[in-house]
Amino acid sequence: MNPISEALSSEGEAGVLRLIDEARSEGLRLDYKENAQNGRQPLFDSRGRLTKDGRRSIAKAISAFANTSGGTILIGVRCKAEDGIDIPTEALPLKEIAVAEGSVNEQIAQLVDPPVSGLTVTSIPTEQDRDSGYLIIDVPHSDNRPHRGTATAKDEIYFLRAGSSSVVMAHNIVRDQMLRTDGVRLDASLNMRPTNVGSKDLSLSIDLNVENSGNKTATNIVVSLKEPLFPLQLPDAYRNHFVTGSDGWRHYTLNDRTILHPGSNAVIFTFSCNLKKNSGLSNDWVGQPSPFNIRFERFDRIALNARIQALDCKEIELSRTIETWELQDMLPQQNN
Repeated sequence: MNPISEALSSEGEAGVLRLIDEARSEGLRLDYKENAQNGRQPLFDSRGRLTKDGRRSIAKAISAFANTSGGTILIGVRCKAEDGIDIPTEALPLKEIAVAEGSVNEQIAQLVDPPVSGLTVTSIPTEQDRDSGYLIIDVPHSDNRPHRGTATAKDEIYFLRAGSSSVVMAHNIVRDQMLRTDGVRLDASLNMRPTNVGSKDLSLSIDLNVENSGNKTATNIVVSLKEPLFPLQLPDAYRNHFVTGSDGWRHYTLNDRTILHPGSNAVIFTFSCNLKKNSGLSNDWVGQPSPFNIRFERFDRIALNARIQALDCKEIELSRTIETWELQDMLPQQNN
């Protein structure tokens, strides 16, 4: 189960309200839906039955998540767009939640082709009215992709998740997923080098290098960075937008020109930071924040955490802690 789905199942309505309070935006693995649809039928009718437009909307989201990295569909939340990203603003529970859950479960196998193995539908009742609540559709990353939406005969379309949107999958990507024998395999590493060494200060440049050891080109690359990597500035050429999660991760969607062919590697982007030596302490360095540098909150170490995803590839994680003693070889010997 996806982490967001698992947390919601455990916390119940409190988890839904927490996402709203924290303004947890839609992203690569989270999609909110409100029952009312502008200019269209609601997702569910007054009796809680799934409507034709509801079938289309849910089929599109399931297809997109299954074809990308998996994700959570949370139904019963209103959003507003801020800078092109949907932010949750209000809880709008579904009426007849038990009927709604049953209706989705009855029709779920007909919404995508082939059906997605391991997909689950769970309801969360509200505290005040157990007949009302929210639906969680947990969509796993599928090894049987690509999956097309099949809500109606006219809606047999393949989708994928791009940032916080579900978009029509290009023909070449559909072909590649159908013909794949292995797929994308990503490996990541951090390379650290000094750019300026002084008696009491040290400037570091840290490259995030990603290699594709698979047999398929990596596209739709998303890099997630964990605090305390902020403030962090990336060139516009290397990102379309970012989404900050409530758990301290910031998710960067790299632009369409950023691809990795089989056997190739590239520096996705470079972090920089300045360190100043604390007076009287031989091994203690403190990060100095600036608008273009990383802010380090630990005096004795630098913690770098990243997650990298790409289309047709499961998420990989990279965690590196740089201890202050590792910096000593970069300093003039007489200052140790």
